[in-house]
Amino acid sequence: MKTVVLRVEGMTCEGCVRAVTRVLERAGAQQVQVSLEDARAVFLAPEEETLERYIQAIEKAGYHATPEEHM
Repeated sequence: MKTVVLRVEGMTCEGCVRAVTRVLERAGAQQVQVSLEDARAVFLAPEEETLERYIQAIEKAGYHATPEEHM
């Protein structure tokens, strides 16, 4: 597993945080932590999985996501 950090723009409330958390979990992310204050999502993803899968899931939910850090 690899740790992924995405910048998430467009979240305005805790409902947005829950929505982003749900879409990431449905896309296969584990140990998802989404911060409204930091506008970021941190999660574990399988090594073979591409970031694009998670970015598309977030954007389909109505938010904008960009890679912030990839460890």
